[in-house]
Amino acid sequence: MGRRIKHILAIAICLSLVAEIALSENIWTDVARKKDIDPYDLYAIALVESRRVWTDNQVRPWPYTLMIQGEKDASVFMPDRDSADALLRMLLDNGIKNVDVCCMQINLATHIERVGDPSELFNLRKCIEIGADILKIALRSTDDRELALGRYHHWRNEKISRNYGKKVIALAESLREAKIFED
Repeated sequence: MGRRIKHILAIAICLSLVAEIALSENIWTDVARKKDIDPYDLYAIALVESRRVWTDNQVRPWPYTLMIQGEKDASVFMPDRDSADALLRMLLDNGIKNVDVCCMQINLATHIERVGDPSELFNLRKCIEIGADILKIALRSTDDRELALGRYHHWRNEKISRNYGKKVIALAESLREAKIFED
């Protein structure tokens, strides 16, 4: 296959992803409504965890993000679902389970029981639903919004939790001011 055709195919894939995420704004509000959580908090977490600049120069969560935990944490933004799934399978086959997966960065070491097959997390709705479930648990753990939002990221260290919670709150408030989910 020629370079020009590969380039055109890559652009087509990126444009289809842009359309999927752009049209998925209703997924964020739909899942948030069903889970009784704030869609701005949910979306802000996804942005903090996996934001990328897309081909249309808009910043959105990237659905094919993997964070490999270890000595040097490394975020990997795969170009598509197949390549993300192949990398995830390779990691799991090599016994590496401390991996955060999808735009909500679901940690497999902690939450593997939430999915039958870890590659299901590359399904945007499934990823958001599981992230919302984890967020709901964190929100129920305390009346302190900053700490609760921070617990989505790190439960045991309050300083880390609060720093993360502050980022999410600031971003959620900016998103709310921009009215990204309003008609």
